[in-house]
Amino acid sequence: MKTIYIYLLDSMAEWEIGNILQAVSMEKAVRKEEPEYQVKTFGLTRNPVKTIGGLRLIPDLSIDEIIEEDMVALLLPGGETWSDKMHDEVLDKAEETLKKGTVVGAICGATLAIAERGYSINISIPVILLIICPTFQKHIKVTVTMWTHWQFLIKIL
Repeated sequence: MKTIYIYLLDSMAEWEIGNILQAVSMEKAVRKEEPEYQVKTFGLTRNPVKTIGGLRLIPDLSIDEIIEEDMVALLLPGGETWSDKMHDEVLDKAEETLKKGTVVGAICGATLAIAERGYSINISIPVILLIICPTFQKHIKVTVTMWTHWQFLIKIL
């Protein structure tokens, strides 16, 4: 079975992975056959993490237990601690994954961590990130998109 690995980190923005989880869960209903994809979570260890929203999540695996042959995507959700060095091992894994041609999805704070490391990848980002981090475009080829929830935030700001 093809696996989408999602990194769980302390202070992660758990709501940012909701649409992806919903899409994967709909596979069986849409295709009318057994799912081709599964989601597995991983952490630096198997120790529980606490999200921004206060959820306590326990990773399925540690980073060392990821099965590379099964990986079709690596997802890095946003969070408040991406600037911490503790995530270097995960960012190294993301770089290795990209070099193999496998999809890496970075959301919000994770995109900033990738930019700070000087990764050269194509991504889609909400316009708000360009406002928060104007040097972002120096590091990454950026395709700007507007997400509905970001449009709402821009309007209320």
